[in-house]
Amino acid sequence: MTAPTAHSGSAQSATPLFEAQNVSVTFGGLKAVQNISLTLRPGEILGLIGPNGAGKTTLFNALTGFVTPSSGRVLLSGRDITRLQPQARARLGMARTFQVERPFEDLSVLENVLVAAFLHHSGKKAEDKAYAVLERVGLSDRAAQPAAELNLARRRRLELAKVLALEPRVLFLDESIAGLNPPAQAEMVGLIRELADSGLGIVMVEHIMHVIMGLSNHIICMAFGELLAEGDPLTVANHPDVIRAYLGEDDD
Repeated sequence: MTAPTAHSGSAQSATPLFEAQNVSVTFGGLKAVQNISLTLRPGEILGLIGPNGAGKTTLFNALTGFVTPSSGRVLLSGRDITRLQPQARARLGMARTFQVERPFEDLSVLENVLVAAFLHHSGKKAEDKAYAVLERVGLSDRAAQPAAELNLARRRRLELAKVLALEPRVLFLDESIAGLNPPAQAEMVGLIRELADSGLGIVMVEHIMHVIMGLSNHIICMAFGELLAEGDPLTVANHPDVIRAYLGEDDD
């Protein structure tokens, strides 16, 4: 397993933007996530990978407030947000996308983004913010179109526009590229790179290995709820435990 050179971004900042400290999640007797720690800095893209059932989604939900950790802490710029609800985290600068797009289908593309822009602005300022975000993701020409009429690639960009209108400092992307055709993949990859270059910290789960390896500065690989390997993309891609987790044991 090989990996291309990772996007460099501006990940050299010394100030942690987001941290997870020994986060565990237990459902009854099932240890879904066990003692996972990570650090994210401005401009950094952190990739979260692992085989199906590795615990990635549970960890993602714990980091974003949709599941409460059984133990450990989640910090945003040093502030403990472990028990905060997602809407409170959004006000502090965290936002996430979902595997399944959730547009307000009865509203226009612009109106979808306005809903998010109203978190920090009102009136004309909110509208200006929404238009600016649509321009950023390449949907300004679709502003008046009903969201229900968008194809998959544009729905993904609308999902991204909605979270960008929240003005996050930390962005969690849940399979934003999976299912897109190659041209649409390339457009989304370019947009994610631009967001990191602007200083956002990004945590992403993605199953398309060459994409996440090429985008990420740092990779965390999970298996059975535990940390299997972490490091730069090339190190993780060539780690023997990671290769076994994805390809299985060699019978020879």
